[in-house]
Amino acid sequence: MATSYKTPGVYVEEIVKFPPSVAEVETAIPAFIGFTAQAKKILNGDLKDIPTRISSLLEYEQYFGEGPSYTPSSIVLDSNNMPVADSCSLSNSKFVLYDSIRLFYDNGGGACYIISVGTYGETEATLFADNSRFTTGLDALKKYDEPTLILFPDAVGLSVSQLGALHQSALMQCATLGDRFTIMDIKEDTSLSEDMEAFRNNVGMNYLKYGAAYHPYLSTTYTKTFRFEDINSEITIKNYLTDTDVDENGVKIKDRIASLEKVITDNNNIETVFNANVNALLNESDFKALSATDKVLRLWNIILQIDGLLADNTDTIVKTELITNSDFLASAENIVSTNILTSKILDKLVFLNTTNYNTYKTKFESDSFDFSSYTAPTTDPLAGKTEIDVFNALKNSLSLIQQTGNGYEDTYEKAIIPYIPFYNNILSVLNSKATLLPPSGAIAGIYSAVDRDRGVWKAPANVSINSVNSVSEFINDSIQENMNVDPNAGKSINAIRTFTGKGIMVWGSRTLAGNDNEWRYVPVRRFFNFVEESSKKSTGWAVFEPNDANTWTRVRGQLDSFLNNLWRRGALAGAKPEHAYYVNVGLGLTMTAQDILEGRIIIEIGMAAVRPAEFIILRFSHKLRILINPNY
Repeated sequence: MATSYKTPGVYVEEIVKFPPSVAEVETAIPAFIGFTAQAKKILNGDLKDIPTRISSLLEYEQYFGEGPSYTPSSIVLDSNNMPVADSCSLSNSKFVLYDSIRLFYDNGGGACYIISVGTYGETEATLFADNSRFTTGLDALKKYDEPTLILFPDAVGLSVSQLGALHQSALMQCATLGDRFTIMDIKEDTSLSEDMEAFRNNVGMNYLKYGAAYHPYLSTTYTKTFRFEDINSEITIKNYLTDTDVDENGVKIKDRIASLEKVITDNNNIETVFNANVNALLNESDFKALSATDKVLRLWNIILQIDGLLADNTDTIVKTELITNSDFLASAENIVSTNILTSKILDKLVFLNTTNYNTYKTKFESDSFDFSSYTAPTTDPLAGKTEIDVFNALKNSLSLIQQTGNGYEDTYEKAIIPYIPFYNNILSVLNSKATLLPPSGAIAGIYSAVDRDRGVWKAPANVSINSVNSVSEFINDSIQENMNVDPNAGKSINAIRTFTGKGIMVWGSRTLAGNDNEWRYVPVRRFFNFVEESSKKSTGWAVFEPNDANTWTRVRGQLDSFLNNLWRRGALAGAKPEHAYYVNVGLGLTMTAQDILEGRIIIEIGMAAVRPAEFIILRFSHKLRILINPNY
């Protein structure tokens, strides 16, 4: 409708000549589902089962902590106090998510989502009893639109059947939503052939085009962190020292180690108190939802634990060097004073809800608090603070007490280690022990890097893997034949291989649907996901527009421009645009009169996606050259 001008003057009108553009969606935003050291933004556990977006390893460590500890399971020294490499071993953890995240970033990864479905504090037997934790995280992911890849490195700790059921659930979600893809790990249990067979038998036959599997496992270059007590628990180090081993002051190293052992004992006892009592009070993410009374009682229970920890007459902890150390006591007393963890806290808590004073009084008297001279406050001692403020202050106090003890142990340890000549040799041997990781984290990083540098239509293969020094299984051409082409069910598995002069390479780019000529290749499936999702989100403007030729033309122009750009970038095959794609929309072409009456705009898009050159065949032949004698 033309603007009606009533006042004389000069007016400017802009005429839109270009159709709306298509905004390309992200193609490699993985969602990692697994177990973490913590899941905390404010309160412990408040990020559990909540997909959380991060963009760096530092951000991961901030919210979810670091990886599990690796402890020596065997250390053997020879007559020269040198570690015997073949007789030294580690107790590896089933929690591999943290190192998988490291592989992801080392191989080009960017933004990703983390879904913590549990913490290391629970026993492995409980966490890996079934796949329910993982399926809970998978269900939570449904509500988030941005993730385009799903993987669960920790899930290899499940049984083969439970892992297979989890993979089936992930494939179903990918097919239902149509915007994501699953990277799968195979459980290493027996032999390469048997493990692949077990995987194929349990992954099902549905939606195979939405997932890809990679094998074998990777041995990383990541060093491990060990504390003195980890090594001392396997060999009593002071027994390998003589009385002539002294420091610069003439103090026997054996005696210094004995003092450090006392510190370790005290710290472990403190940790026991925290794990058994305090952490249970802090670990509930529903603290904010509790009633005022329950909040106060929760806080009071924490105070009782602290009082018991620091009391001179407690039997809970061993009263040796650490607890009686003046620096530690001064620090602890400062914490108590700073955060008001004295009896004055009662004033602050009671004032929060004076109507429940009697409830508190009954409870506190049962905890042997003397009310004989106690008077409830008439003014707010919190000065505007809430129960959450007090809760966080208490939580920080507990953390500081732990940090003080750990810091004291670290200081003691660093002062002793230089006087133990064979200690670093032990560390070197233990660090040389391979930590095998499932490859999905590294593969997700490669997907991200290839998509960013080349495009989602480029196969994420013939690419080296960073931060890896070996693979768990050597794969040659004959072995890969049965991985690449499954003669029974057609379920392809992508190989990770070692090549002389090239290193460790991803040497396959097939989906699980290896017999499907249409969806055999990973880049084809992911490219269609990319185009479908980009087109879907960018044509939303047409909803409720007039269902006529003008709207159809605008939609067709928008999509045609998008596909033409992809063709020019090499994503579509064909010498001309009309050979590479088409966009059809219109009455009698894609729609009937009934479709228009029912409010439908039906758009048909056809694309000739490029496919990877999986087999390069060079054909040679002899050309016979006959010399002719000019004299004839």
